[in-house]
Order: sequence, then structure tokens, then C-alpha cells
Amino acid sequence: MAVNLFHFTLAFLLLIINYSAIEAIAQTANPTNTQPNNSPSPKISPPPESQPAQAFIVLPIGINLGKRNILQSSSVRGYEDGAKAVNFEKWLVPFGDLTKALNLTVTNLANGQIELRGTALIKRIDPQELIEDPEIGLAIAVGKIEQLLEVKTEFDIAAYAIVLNPPWLNFRGDNKTLSQEPPVILEGLPVVNAPSPSISTVGQQITISGSQNSQQLTNQGVLTAIGSIFGGSLLFRVNQPDLFKTNTWQLQEGQYLKATEYTDYVIGSQPIFWQGQGSGNYWGITTVQRFGFKADSLNGGGFAPSQRLQSATINRAIEGSAAPNTLVQLVTGYDNSVVNQVLVDSSGIYRFDNVPMGNSGSNYQVLLYANGQLANTPIRQEANFLNLPGQLTAGTSSLIASAGLIQQQNSNSGNNFLGNFSDPKGGIAYRQGISDALTVGIGVVYDKALLGLADIYYQPSNIPLTLAISAFQSPDKFKYNADIQLRPSSQFNLNLSSNEQFQSFSLNWNLFSKINFSSNGNNRTNIVNASIGFSQNIASIPTTSNIKVDSLGQLDWNFTARLLRNLNFLARANNTNSSLELNYESPIFNLSGDETLTLSRETINTNNLLTLKWKYRSPSRPSDQRPYWDWDIGYGIGSQGSGIIASIATVVIPSLSLRLRYDGISTTSNTSSFRIELASAANFSPNFMPTDTRFEELRSKGGILMQPFLDLNNNGLLDQDEEIYTKDLDLLLIINNKKFNPNYSDITSNGILI
Repeated sequence: MAVNLFHFTLAFLLLIINYSAIEAIAQTANPTNTQPNNSPSPKISPPPESQPAQAFIVLPIGINLGKRNILQSSSVRGYEDGAKAVNFEKWLVPFGDLTKALNLTVTNLANGQIELRGTALIKRIDPQELIEDPEIGLAIAVGKIEQLLEVKTEFDIAAYAIVLNPPWLNFRGDNKTLSQEPPVILEGLPVVNAPSPSISTVGQQITISGSQNSQQLTNQGVLTAIGSIFGGSLLFRVNQPDLFKTNTWQLQEGQYLKATEYTDYVIGSQPIFWQGQGSGNYWGITTVQRFGFKADSLNGGGFAPSQRLQSATINRAIEGSAAPNTLVQLVTGYDNSVVNQVLVDSSGIYRFDNVPMGNSGSNYQVLLYANGQLANTPIRQEANFLNLPGQLTAGTSSLIASAGLIQQQNSNSGNNFLGNFSDPKGGIAYRQGISDALTVGIGVVYDKALLGLADIYYQPSNIPLTLAISAFQSPDKFKYNADIQLRPSSQFNLNLSSNEQFQSFSLNWNLFSKINFSSNGNNRTNIVNASIGFSQNIASIPTTSNIKVDSLGQLDWNFTARLLRNLNFLARANNTNSSLELNYESPIFNLSGDETLTLSRETINTNNLLTLKWKYRSPSRPSDQRPYWDWDIGYGIGSQGSGIIASIATVVIPSLSLRLRYDGISTTSNTSSFRIELASAANFSPNFMPTDTRFEELRSKGGILMQPFLDLNNNGLLDQDEEIYTKDLDLLLIINNKKFNPNYSDITSNGILI
């Protein structure tokens, strides 16, 4: 028995010695590197010497995110006494398990820092904050989790798990994700060119009017034709003072336009790029060259020199200061879409370069999230920029040259279709972006005299000021135009305009959320107006009101109130007239669409008119959002007598827009009058078909006719027995990576015109 006890004691001592030797060898061994091979290895701190080795051991502990278990078991260095955690803030949690539980991606940066990025957190930490543990590898102390990541951490002895409660636990976010629109891939697609020459569309507008006292009807019209030739667009517009007398017709416009990304060529009628010194229409030849930028898109009105000389967007820099580790997001002011974001470094400065600003003004906001926590309520700051029309980005420039004659229309001559051409004019001008804040231009023009011209566009990035000056110098006179805008915030805007004869100002100031002040005046009338607007609830009734008074003591006011959900009241008055109006918006005849019953009273001087009207607006046509039917029928009684007042507009008939109006009485007259407006259009290329009366957009944008069909005989051609498919097009067609929108197309039985 003694021998067995001796052997047992000896074996126990040898076991303790062997375990101590193995543990010593493990502590001197090189730890496993957990960083990716292609990333710089951060410097890791050793375990703190103050940590009691005899107390902290490796424990298999779960990790929960709120109430949800993420990891069933993680090797955590710590100690618990059966009831609670001991020195919990010094516990070590494997760094990889922590980032997995919080769903964070880890990136080792070139400057040695580690970036953590998640749904609601972007944070950079120093690798010295981490610890390389000999048994659990790269780890982070619980206290550092709360300090660096602001994640509340606790130990649940019952669940035997570490519970992480990040501030973004239930965060859903109200910002759109940072994303870029995918590029449009044209490679491999067939190129479809318009036939040349061709007349694509012809449209006719007719207006017939008359009155009870008139013995003759007036009939006027406008004939428009749009086509293409030599890769450009053609436009002809004929003014018809008397629709049935062709010798009165006049060629109002005739233009060939070839617009590319960097070059434009225009032949025919067009606006001039300088201030004209007389009347008449300018016909000539113009070329525009752009260097380093593309022009804005052509509008429906066709060629405009000022528009083609300026950039569609100007890239500006937005910068500011914030505390280090603040996440700064640049978002659009209208829908909170994230344009860009940056984490502020130790310099305390953030900057967004090459932010596109539209010529009509762009509104951005800057959101500051403390410590990179998107779940925090951000500090919102305005970042407004109003770019000047004509302003260019630094290093870009434009050149325009033009020569031509003035067309004079003489209605007294027998045949005046083309008119008389005389008075030669022309010029050349160059514009250069000196910096992002300054653009200058110079030029020479001949217009009855030799003129020198100069342009200056100035908008400093650190001052909410814009300045535009255009000057003309001739041998006997100097002319200029100057516009100044001051906008220190979105609530305050001051505009000043001046030339050699006219000066004016306009002020708009949003004092509070429901109070607005505005004022304007000029030296031509020597009258200054001041107005104040209110928006408030009176006895739970939403109301808006505005009071304006001028320097002559004249008062002008208006008031609106929403009495009930479908009942509103309007009133307005000035020194000469006043009106009261009560609108009841509710189904009266239960028609599909909107119905309104209106009772109004209008007074002009001593005359008055009381009117009761029924208004009906049917559902809109998908192609152009115009209602199929628009009715306005009523009866009026006043100081001039009584009579019917009615108007009807419809687009029910394809390619035809019709409007009829009849006034049997008015406030100042008892003479009845009527007016008929008719517009129609048809496509002739690639085949004849009725089209939308908005056809003038073809002038600048062109068009595509698509004819989806099931090729029954697989010959690649549309045969007579094969039907064109025009249903469920939003599921069938994808255009420029976007779902087909029927609102921007004209859908007919012959196909879809976009």
C-alpha cells in the first residue's frame, strides 16, 4: 500500500513538472499572424503586466448581439466566480470573433491604422489598442470595445455569454446607400441612323376666335416641320396670320443644327450671342467650340448660344472642419442620397473634391456623425452653391463665331414669305475658366458699329457671393449689365441688378419656419414693395396669408384656408380689384377623376361678377400626363348682365389636342366671345403614324421608334400577320439600365416612340 502511494505521488509531481514546461514553451513560441498576407502587419501590444495570470484563464464563452446569439463559443481570456465576471473590463475577446459578431469588415491601411466598416459604423483604430494573446491570438479588451467602438458590453452568467449592445442594434437608417449608376454599355448594339434627308414630323396649330360684335372670324396658325440631314436636325416654322391666304404666310424659323459633345454648327435662324442693336430675326452661320467640357443638354427650344457656351456641371470643392473620427457624409438636399463620405483624420479637416454643381443651382447638405456612428443623430449643415450661367471650370474654355443678316418681315408687301435680308452682323468671342471661382471672356462684334465686349463671372468658394458682369464698348457709348447675388444661407437671398439705365433689387428672407419676408424695387417706377407671409393654424384650420405694401401706401393681400378636408377658401384684394372664392373638392357626379364646385365673386372698380362653376379633370394620359378631358362649365351674374362661361379641352383623339372656350359674360363686358385652339401632329419617318403634339422635343433630343413583336417565321422582319406588342412594356424593355417608363413615350398601335 505504501509503494502504491509512493508511485502515485511521484507520477503526480512529474505531471505538474511536464505541464509547467509545456506552458513555458508555448509562451515563448511565435504567435500566429491573423492579418492577411497582402496587408501591412500592425504593431500589436503585449499582454498587460498588471493582468493577474493566476486569475485570467481561457473560457469557452458565447457572444450575443442583443438577445440574439451570434457565436455559440469563443475562446475568451477572463475569469468568473460563479456569480459574476471578475475585472470584466480587462477581459480579452478575440478580435476576429468581435468583428464577426458586429458584422464589421477589417482593412489594414497603408498608414498602419485598422479601419472597421459596418452598416452603421466607420471607425479607424490604432493597432496598439489590440493585444496579441499567446493562446487566443489577436484580441481586444472589453474596456477598449466600449471606449473605441462605443459598444456597451456585459456578461450574462445565466447564458454564459458576452452580450454586445451597439447603438446601431435596431438602426435601419434613413439615407440611401452610397452607390454609382452603372454605365450604359453600347458595345455590340446595332447603330440605327435616321434616313437622310428626311422629314420626321409635321405639326399644325390652328386658332379660331370671334366675338358678338365682330363681323369677321380670325383664323391663325403655325405650321412646323422637323427632320434630319447630314447627321443634324432640320426645323421649319411658318407663321400663318391668315390660315386661308397663303400669300400672308411668313417663314418664321428655318434652322439646321448639328450639336456634338464639343462642337456645334448652326445654319439659319438663331439667337445672337450679344445684345442686339435693333429689331428683326437673325439668320446666319454659327459655330461653337468647347475645350475641356461638354455642354448642357439641348432644351426643347433648340439652340441657345449662352447655354452651349457653358458647362453642364461645374466641379467645386466642399470643405470644413470637424472633430477627428467624425464621419462626414455629403448628401443631396432633396432626397438624402449619399454622394460621398469621409472619416475625418487628426487634422480635423474634411474635403470633397469635384462635386458636380448644376448651372441652375445645386443643393447639398453635410451630415456630421460623431465617432463614425451612423446611429447617432447627425449635425446637419448646408452646403449650398449657386453657379453662374456662363461660369466654367478652371482650365476649360469656349469659342463662338457667327456671321449673318437680319430678316425683316413686312406684312404690307404682296408676297412676304422669306422677308427682306439686310444689315450684316457678326462677331467672335472667347471665354476662359481662370479658376473654379473666376471666368472671363472677351470678344469683338460688328452690329451697326464695331463693339468690344467683355464678360466676368465670379463666385468665390469661401464667400456666398456670385457676380456676373457683361460690358459693351462702342466708339460713342458704353453699356453694361451687372448681377450680384448674396446667399449666406438657404433662408436669406439678396439679388442686385444694374445697367446704365436700370437698377433693381430683390430680397427674400425666411425669418422663421412659418414666417417669410420679401422686398423688391427698382428706379424705373421708384416704388419699393415689402411683404410678409404667414403660415399658421387658426382653431385647427391651416391657413396661409401674405400682406404687401409699397412706398406709395398701396396695399395688396391674400388669404387661404383649408376649412375641411375637401373645402377651401381663398381671398385676395388690392387697390383696384378683389376676389373671393370657395372650392368644394368632392365627387359630384361620381366620375373617375377630380371634380370641383367653385363659387366666386370678382370685383374690378365698380363692376362685379358672381360665378358658379363645375370643374372636372379626368385621369391623365400615360404618355404626357395630360388629362383626357378637362371641363370648366358655369354661369355668371354681374353688373354687366349674365351668361354662360365654359371651356373644354381634350386629347382623346390620337395626335389631336383640342381646346374650346366660350365667355357669355365677363366682369367688364357683356359681349360674348369664343376661341377654338387645335393642334395636330403626324410622323412621316420611318412610317406614317399619328404622334404626340409634344413633337418639338425631337428637334433637340431625337427619337427612337421601337416595334416589339414575336417573330413567328424567324425571318428577322415584321410581317403583316405579326402583331406589335405594346402591353407590359415596363417588364419587357430596359433603357439605359432603367425600367421602361411609359410617361416619357408615345404608345400607339404602330409602336413605341421615345
